[in-house]
Amino acid sequence: MLDELFAAFKGFPDVQEIERCTRCIQLKFAFMHLDVTPMDPYREPRPLRCGVIYHSPDDGDDLLFPANPYGFADWFRKQIVLPSRAFRDHVMAMRSNMGNKDRLVTNSIMADSDIDALPAPRNPLRDASQVIALKLMKRYLNLRYAKRSLRRPISIYLSKIAALVPPNENGLCAQLESYALDLERRVHTSMVTGVPLDEKNPAPPHEDFNDRWPTSNEDLRVFRDDLRHLVAELARARSSNFTDVRKVFDDLFGERVSEKAVRSYLDSHRGLSIPSAFEPAKGFVAAPALLTPAAAKAAPISKAPAHHFHSGRLPK
Repeated sequence: MLDELFAAFKGFPDVQEIERCTRCIQLKFAFMHLDVTPMDPYREPRPLRCGVIYHSPDDGDDLLFPANPYGFADWFRKQIVLPSRAFRDHVMAMRSNMGNKDRLVTNSIMADSDIDALPAPRNPLRDASQVIALKLMKRYLNLRYAKRSLRRPISIYLSKIAALVPPNENGLCAQLESYALDLERRVHTSMVTGVPLDEKNPAPPHEDFNDRWPTSNEDLRVFRDDLRHLVAELARARSSNFTDVRKVFDDLFGERVSEKAVRSYLDSHRGLSIPSAFEPAKGFVAAPALLTPAAAKAAPISKAPAHHFHSGRLPK
């Protein structure tokens, strides 16, 4: 199945690379990637877009796993608390100041095995604090695992926990800290008690989100230590000057992210008695017109094996 799908996508417009994974075909574009996973739907009546997916390793027999990603996405949208108008406007202003443009245009195109009408516009969940904290966590972990051979915590597990952490009214850093502390508590409890992490899909058939990670206590220990490091660094940033905050964010999220964030933050505080611009490796300076922003070095990309979510083996 996957070999045929891989062949079918050769020559797909704007794709830079196509990779065959164990359960999907990954189409790599300039700024994103798209995982295409074939699914055999259950017989009707069934939950919407629910069925089995194929696990096809290079060695060994193919297996089938129950999955309901559409049901999880619907649960996630209902779980996330929409941001206030003021918070949403602030995030949009920050994005504009950072020069970020939306990569997907509303009412443009939607790919599916069946042709569906475009859905009605939804509230921008991407601006919810829980969603932004999830993105920052993934960015942080990508950098931490860049030179490791260990498997990263799987995205579907991180996504569910992010949605379960209530919004923190004290801002994005506080939201990220609450999220990290919740994850650290869960992982530490699993290490101490020996009870495995066991998050299920809230939507039937309630497949297991932790059947592929962690594979050992070492996975748990490394992840727990990363979370403790993140919490400690966020606490240090709260009591640091602007130059030190920039260094902290460089380490946590990469130079490209932190430089734009710092510049945008400073632009939003014009008129205050703080430096007005930052030059990489030199600190803050008072004459931004004299600066030519240096090209930000891209953060390293994780070389760890790609994490693939498999929901559990079907009974024979």
